[in-house]
Amino acid sequence: GLDLLEALCAAESASGAGTSLGDLAASLGLKRTTAHNLLKTLTLCGYAENTGEGRYRVGWRLARLARHVMLQDAASARFGETAAWMSAAAHGEAMVVTVLLHGRRRVVARAAGTQVIRVDADAVDHSQPGMWSTVTGRVLAAFCSSAELVEVVGREGSPSTDQWPAAASGLDAALGGIRSSGLAEDCRRGVASLAVPFLSPGGRLLGAVGTYLPEFRYGEVRRSGLLEVLRQGARRLGDAVTEGSRPAPALR
Repeated sequence: GLDLLEALCAAESASGAGTSLGDLAASLGLKRTTAHNLLKTLTLCGYAENTGEGRYRVGWRLARLARHVMLQDAASARFGETAAWMSAAAHGEAMVVTVLLHGRRRVVARAAGTQVIRVDADAVDHSQPGMWSTVTGRVLAAFCSSAELVEVVGREGSPSTDQWPAAASGLDAALGGIRSSGLAEDCRRGVASLAVPFLSPGGRLLGAVGTYLPEFRYGEVRRSGLLEVLRQGARRLGDAVTEGSRPAPALR
């Protein structure tokens, strides 16, 4: 079963499209029936997933396990470097890297920012706790698996109007809007915030990156520049996870 998981991970890293039962069985020297029975068990447990097209990929529980590793291994140092790079590229705005664990948003790395007038992202988090009050939390909820979303709602409940005004017309519609646009943003109480996901090659959620800044600096040109910085950072963070021990791209 563990060999099958390794094969699924390798296939997803290579193409993101998953792999067929026949290819998995052949690569491990297993009978198709044996491979099928093992995959059925892994799928029921959430460690593998049948795409519905005769192909298999890693499941949501394995993705969550990878996020646990992010908090502990050397990749976290790369996350800190990337957060610092994003802050510098965004002319000193505050940056944050987050992951979803057991239905809750967890901060992996921060860059405080160097602007004379800047937002204290840590203070914002403490003043607006929970998934729904922050743009990175909303991104995590929008791009996580359906099983994890059930877990999020079970822990956090549905967002209140104060936490997320846009969700007043329905949580599913609000999350769908984030998925279709690929970002979440908010401007309230003098603070502007913007966030995007970082994903595996197969499109599975790994985490979210975001920025906070005073609302008076958040014009259209500034927004466009910050969005590009966040998306570049998201690609770097995805590489830090999927490349494992390979050297991280040089930060320029």
